[in-house]
Amino acid sequence: MQVDGIGGNPHRVSLNEKKCDCGKWANLQFPCSHVMKVTERMGGLARNFVSEHFTIENYATTYSGSFSSVGHEAYWPSPSFRMTSNELYRRPNRPRTTRIPNEMDCGPAVYGRACGLCRQTGHDRRQCPTRSQT
Repeated sequence: MQVDGIGGNPHRVSLNEKKCDCGKWANLQFPCSHVMKVTERMGGLARNFVSEHFTIENYATTYSGSFSSVGHEAYWPSPSFRMTSNELYRRPNRPRTTRIPNEMDCGPAVYGRACGLCRQTGHDRRQCPTRSQT
């Protein structure tokens, strides 16, 4: 383990296992700066540890085929589906959002609150089942 560079954070590099503590080598499939420093000190080449997916041969193979051009839009087939705009469903004077809601949007705090009318949890006074009875 050796401390180099500006950050001063130690990283463990294993060339045999192709691992570095920073995780970039495993995620990106090409050597991080820590691996380059180790190979430089050992007199080797970091390019020997690059994944075969990033070789010049694979790059050349990828683009060796021919590309067909896309014709004019007038000759495209009609789609078998219809897309509608969110603008139709948005209330006036509300900001536009591109965020997709998920399960994190309704946290445990919402479910833990008690209703103002019946004091039950799981809903609020606007959606209270006893509201229609009063």
